[in-house]
Amino acid sequence: MFVDHDIDTMNEADVRDIICRPFLHALGFRQGSEANIRTEVPLAYDAAFLGRKKPDKDPPLRGRADYICDLVSFGRWVLEAKPPSEPLTSEDAEQAHTYAAHPSVAALFYVLTNGREFRLYRTSHPEEPVFAWPVSSTTENLVLLKNYLSPDALKRQFALRPLDTNKPLGLSVGSRGEIVGGIVRYGNHSVSIPAFQQMLDQRGASNAAVTGGHVMRTPEGLIEAKLDVSFGFESQNIMNQLAGITDHTFRTADEYISSDPEHPTIFQAFYKGRMGRGTTLPVGIDNPHLNNQILVDIDHEAFSEAFGYINGRKFEGVFRIHSLYHLPESLPPMARMLGLTSDIEVSVSGSFAINFMDAVET
Repeated sequence: MFVDHDIDTMNEADVRDIICRPFLHALGFRQGSEANIRTEVPLAYDAAFLGRKKPDKDPPLRGRADYICDLVSFGRWVLEAKPPSEPLTSEDAEQAHTYAAHPSVAALFYVLTNGREFRLYRTSHPEEPVFAWPVSSTTENLVLLKNYLSPDALKRQFALRPLDTNKPLGLSVGSRGEIVGGIVRYGNHSVSIPAFQQMLDQRGASNAAVTGGHVMRTPEGLIEAKLDVSFGFESQNIMNQLAGITDHTFRTADEYISSDPEHPTIFQAFYKGRMGRGTTLPVGIDNPHLNNQILVDIDHEAFSEAFGYINGRKFEGVFRIHSLYHLPESLPPMARMLGLTSDIEVSVSGSFAINFMDAVET
């Protein structure tokens, strides 16, 4: 599409017709559609707008944007064409930026071309292009470009959202966050029963996947994080369900989530439950043939602490969990043969990294 043109014979009008128009069509914009193309758009910059105290003494500044690609109600970007006979300059980029930044345009991006190369800029960061490429490689870069400039990209990435005026969760974080993934890495385990300790040592370190959840403030003003967690060993998922740990909800009394690794926020959680006599437990390492039944009622409680801080769009840090299993004083002979006592303690520590994104309720 952009390969077989004799650029040397073109002028600026040719660049607009032969290069720019097919480029806009390839991205999904059509004149008169929801993804509209506006051409030769006049723009005026009143001297008063520029901060002059006596605007009547200065003539208004005027410009004309070559193309404004407008996705109605979502966003827009500007395309500015120059003749192939001249290389693109910083002055050309500044001119295109004034069009994109005009208050009646407020474009998310602007693109500059002279028929030989394209340069894509983000209006909020005009210092250098986000991406630059020769016109001849436009077709092979079209997927990447659509991720920035197509109507679907504008809808997906820059749809208008209500201003979040609620109390934020932390610095550069909105009032509510959606957890979109992450990992929990388990490190040291210790169990007060030697046989169980040996089993854990043989299994080695394991990970768990954070698959979803949210972070928000409770009506009492506490910050609450609720995580959906899936463990690498299916037996661990079953054990958690049997122990009554059906969700992983942590809270902190800190006013804001820390962004300082030297002073992390402490999230805490407490779980309590019972596993009744006769319940089948997966005591093997995900081996269904090694299942067994609980011989007595077991009361279980666990206290968890997570020490973390915000790093970009991640909440990361370390954690520790201390669990206590209460068994009856009079244990069956089989239980004593396994080395069980009336109280079994389990401790584990590790690290985590949880990805999140701001979520504003409409």
